[in-house]
Amino acid sequence: MRRGLNKNIVRKRALSVKLSATVLLVSFLLALAGAFPAAALTDGVLDYIVQNGEATVTACRAESETYTLPETVGGYPLTTLGTGFMQNNTQVRELIVPASVKRVKEQCFRDHRTLREVRFLGPVTFEKQVFYLAKSIEEVYLAEGQTALGDQMFRSSSLQRITLPSTLETINYEAFRETKQLTEIEIPASVSYIGDGAFYSDTALDGALTFSENVRYIGDNAFLNCVELDAVTILNATCDIAPTAFSQCVLDVYGRSNSTALAICEYNPSLRFHCATDDDHTYADEWTVALTPTTYRNGLEVCACRYCGATMTRILPKLQPSEEPDHWLTLVGGENVDHGFVDVPAGAWYEADVRFVAANGLFQGATATTFAPDDAMDRAMFVTVLWRMAGMPQATEYATFTDIELDGYYTAALDWAVSEGIIAGVSETNFAPHDPAERQQACAMLYRFASVIGVDTTAFADLETFADADVVAPYAQQPMAWAVANDVIQGDGNQLKPVDHVTRAEMAAILHRMWSTFFAGTSSNVSSFPM
Repeated sequence: MRRGLNKNIVRKRALSVKLSATVLLVSFLLALAGAFPAAALTDGVLDYIVQNGEATVTACRAESETYTLPETVGGYPLTTLGTGFMQNNTQVRELIVPASVKRVKEQCFRDHRTLREVRFLGPVTFEKQVFYLAKSIEEVYLAEGQTALGDQMFRSSSLQRITLPSTLETINYEAFRETKQLTEIEIPASVSYIGDGAFYSDTALDGALTFSENVRYIGDNAFLNCVELDAVTILNATCDIAPTAFSQCVLDVYGRSNSTALAICEYNPSLRFHCATDDDHTYADEWTVALTPTTYRNGLEVCACRYCGATMTRILPKLQPSEEPDHWLTLVGGENVDHGFVDVPAGAWYEADVRFVAANGLFQGATATTFAPDDAMDRAMFVTVLWRMAGMPQATEYATFTDIELDGYYTAALDWAVSEGIIAGVSETNFAPHDPAERQQACAMLYRFASVIGVDTTAFADLETFADADVVAPYAQQPMAWAVANDVIQGDGNQLKPVDHVTRAEMAAILHRMWSTFFAGTSSNVSSFPM
């Protein structure tokens, strides 16, 4: 019994030895086969090698300007583009790469001088420097499903345009470094990693970039010397941003309050921080309440963000009319006043008018010594002059136009004019303060002003005596008829010229005539405008 067992053991040991020898032989043969490169094959257009049943293209002799690589070559699936396979091809300008290709070898298109466009129909794995120094490449299309670029993929190339797929997650080390003809790029929301030097010295990159909440890392020198870049928005408050990420850039940086984006701006004084949205603002604890026109804005509550200086304002409740006695403004004729303006010659048709407005402080000169009589009167100045003429009264409500300065010289005047119904905007939201005032606009404001100060507004002239009466806008028909009837304005011959701009000299004359018509004749040529 023991002898039988020994024989079985011997047999098993012998079998084991034979198997081991077979394994060693197979391994030797495989190693021997791997010691020799795969044989180069060709189909006349493409040279290729076959490994593990897959083809790698090594050269291309296509002669058409647009060439689509086949999905198979020699009966094998084409899965890899070899290093420099297009190097000696000067005919193809547009190359289309099929979805069968899964890998692009290192320096595949390096230093290519004629290929302008490459289109990938499927996602691939890029080794490093695929388009490095490619001096003719203009545009590259990457397929959806692509998740990463290669290291130094487009470095120092002539790339001008690229659309990054919505699946991209990683922009690798120096991927676009010194790509000096790339003017714009959009970072997909899917990107989470922007490697060191990714856009290093891309001096043509312009506009603004947005990094989504998904971006977790922006590396060293990632955007160094991107001098044309205007702004970046970094929405991830905890994004790991290298201190040198935006070195040598002058940027507006939009980020979250108390974020790493704020910290980068504090580190680099050439970066100006702004809160990304209204919800991101952290306003100062102390509020500034401005109730007089000499402070920030009449009747506004103002609060500044402690991070970016943005202001938040709200209109205070409507002010109640003053309980004080009515305001009075005393005007004088100004006949003996030395106006002091060198550009108002003696005997000019408007000389007496300038003396009147100067004597009563209604106008200031364009400079200390010039009146600029022929300059157009803008809408803001027109309102201000009426306000001064009324004695600069307190407003009872506030103008809400979106195009006005909150602390402009005219703001308190505009608030008052809106309160009294004297002025309307050019639209519901815009006042156009710096647009020249038209003659018909001036008449409309003067007509409403006259009604406010208690002047008779019942007399009207027949505008049909003027050749351009039909040019007068409907809203200005009655005001212009009133102004003509009361000698507030005079026509130019038989022309009203309703859309002509009112000059500073004409405005002085209008105010003087209005005063003379309605208030002159009292003792010493003195009159009062009741409010």
